[in-house]
Amino acid sequence: MTLDPQANALGRTLQSEEPLRQTWMDLPLSPLGPGELRLRIFGICDKRLAVNIRVHQSATVDKVKQRLFEVCGTLPYVQRLVLGDRVLEDEEYILSLGGPPLELHGECLQFQPDQGVALMQAAKDDDLEAAKLALQSLADPFSQGSEGWSPLHAAAGSGSVAIVDLLIGLGAGLERTTRSPGHLTPLHLAARAGQVKTVQALISARAGVNRVEDDGQTALHLAVQGGHVQVTRLLCESGAVPSHPSNCGWTAIHFAAHFGHAKVVELLCDLGAECDSQTRDLGTTALHLSSSSGGGEIIKILSKAGASSTKVMKGGWTPLHLCALMGKKEVVRILIKSKADLEQPLPNGATVLHVAVASKQDDLMISLLKAHASPEKLMDGGVSLLHLAVTCGNEKAIKVVCKAGAWVDRPRDVDRATPLFFAVEQSNTGMTQLLLELEADANLRGTHGSAPLHLAVEKGDTETCRLLCRFGADTNIAVDSCKKNSPSTGWTPLFVAAQSKHAVIVDLLCELGADVNRQILDGRTPLHVAVQKGSARICSRLLQAQADPNARGLKAGWTPLHIAAHQGHTEIANSLCDSHADLESASSDGWTPLFMAAQAGHPEAVDLLISVGAAIDTVISIATKAEIEPVLDCMKALQASLG
Repeated sequence: MTLDPQANALGRTLQSEEPLRQTWMDLPLSPLGPGELRLRIFGICDKRLAVNIRVHQSATVDKVKQRLFEVCGTLPYVQRLVLGDRVLEDEEYILSLGGPPLELHGECLQFQPDQGVALMQAAKDDDLEAAKLALQSLADPFSQGSEGWSPLHAAAGSGSVAIVDLLIGLGAGLERTTRSPGHLTPLHLAARAGQVKTVQALISARAGVNRVEDDGQTALHLAVQGGHVQVTRLLCESGAVPSHPSNCGWTAIHFAAHFGHAKVVELLCDLGAECDSQTRDLGTTALHLSSSSGGGEIIKILSKAGASSTKVMKGGWTPLHLCALMGKKEVVRILIKSKADLEQPLPNGATVLHVAVASKQDDLMISLLKAHASPEKLMDGGVSLLHLAVTCGNEKAIKVVCKAGAWVDRPRDVDRATPLFFAVEQSNTGMTQLLLELEADANLRGTHGSAPLHLAVEKGDTETCRLLCRFGADTNIAVDSCKKNSPSTGWTPLFVAAQSKHAVIVDLLCELGADVNRQILDGRTPLHVAVQKGSARICSRLLQAQADPNARGLKAGWTPLHIAAHQGHTEIANSLCDSHADLESASSDGWTPLFMAAQAGHPEAVDLLISVGAAIDTVISIATKAEIEPVLDCMKALQASLG
């Protein structure tokens, strides 16, 4: 509402709530016509105006009230004009034809809270007559509920154009916002609901089309989320900015693509919206959003409008990567047709084919290979598609990728592990067998020099061990460590089985002809290792397989019996003795097994060795020469007891 300067001055005075002296102001009855309205201000009491009015021209009461509204902002329906002692009706004429001016008394009536509720309900129900009745019953059109909703908000949201026009005519605030959620204006609500005529009415009344709510969204953002094409067009034609970003950097085209509204996307593109803009939060483009939601039609529209398929979001993901992750086969086909780069990698080197394999999108994987995606591209560290397929348990991918030409024995950079190592590590016999059937080499060593069979033995996976051996794994393959003097250098699977105390696998390897007398750098055999680990069953099995009980190992030249005596493994010592272990075999220090048992304080082992014929005199001689009194005393006591 535009007021003349004099009326504006009066309006500011009336709003100040300061004491007013009595004064007369002459104002034209109509800003565009003759006549005169004179106001005599008495003051403001509880924000209610009390005036005396002189009218110098014939006019309806309604016209005088309207002029007072324009001057003072007092709504016509709460004004009461009195002539003498009679309240005047709106339709009555005030006649002052050539006579003295009529003096009227004007005052404002108080709003009725219960009628405010009725007005709000009428606005929600699009009931114009109920709204008028509520206003006539002194409903406050400016009232706001607990969440800040005014009657205009309710009318705008429900699409009640007539009530919107009525409330706008009464000066209802176009820019008033709700308190929750979002601090929305009436235009926000009308746009969100797709109310074209209501939006038009609010825009015509000069509602701010680019006013933002709490999330930084304008009416245009809200309209496109609902797929409201006509409202979108109307807002854009009325000055809404399509490129205006929300707090997260989402423009209208981002929302339209995300919610799958193809016609809105097409309209925005036709209106020149930037189709490659990226959000601030994740850096997504409209093409990313439509790819993840599976909007094939939208992707066609965006591609035709020049959207880039190589733009990357946070994490380096292209639209094609997202489609592969979510299995959007048809969308991938469209992107491929739009010349999307099939080999563009993520920061870790993964191509779209890697993503399809990892997410088990097998049909999509086949489509990508048919489109000439390379099966040999590697991720960081040399991880191949086959490594990835094994890790994800995707057997079909293994078959398809190998058929497409992938190298089944490609090693990973960091440890030279082939896909077969990965399958064995997971104890996945099905995957292991598949790779072996595809001619994976069971005897390739990794960086640490071990073969898949070493790994299977260490894990105690008997079934995988049996499978590897069936496909040609060498039971005597030795660890060939790149580290000089590595303690594991030369270890065969049988050493690993003895070290890990996997008796069943020891049985298997012995049955398959593993060399039980193989020696490593320090001279130890699998039997030495089994004795060190205290495994009587494994020692017995190795001896049964003709393991040499007198083989010398370690720097001191110990036999298995030396170790058993030193560690007090009486049961193992007994088995060794039964297998004809040399009781008098001396280490490089000249120590016999009996001496070592006595020195280590293992009386049961001492008794056993003496019972099978170990010479006490030899031990006494060693103890005397070495001046080891406890052993000497022990042996002399035993000698005396034996007579």
